[in-house]
Amino acid sequence: MKDSKSVNFNNPLITAEHLKGKAIIYVRQSTKENAGSRALCENQVQLARAYGWSDHLIEVIDEDIGKTGFSVDTRTGYRRMLAQIANNSVGIIFATNLSRLTRHPGAYHQLKSLAADHGTLLCTGNRIIDPSDRLRRDH
Repeated sequence: MKDSKSVNFNNPLITAEHLKGKAIIYVRQSTKENAGSRALCENQVQLARAYGWSDHLIEVIDEDIGKTGFSVDTRTGYRRMLAQIANNSVGIIFATNLSRLTRHPGAYHQLKSLAADHGTLLCTGNRIIDPSDRLRRDH
């Protein structure tokens, strides 16, 4: 397999405007002992690069490792990520899957709505979605 630094992926959802914002790699798991988390994080960083984000715009938020996904109250990284989205500084959020973001349906709906309102894409399981498109179809 090629080094993803040399691979350029294209996705019609990613615009030049998205690439001006941050690519946040959000890492959360309930146990600190998971040695695979570093590798998963690096894979997400490589994916952001492959989609066109510059290194200076890629931010890894991993301070919530060891915290439950059922509550966002104790997750300072998650709250910081939401604040950055609300500040219009994020182009995309990368997470290995939805449960890494949150396991609480209300919190996920809040994230999806906030992302839709501020033009932030979500990439989970290597699938990019535009929450504003999904919200329009849901109503």
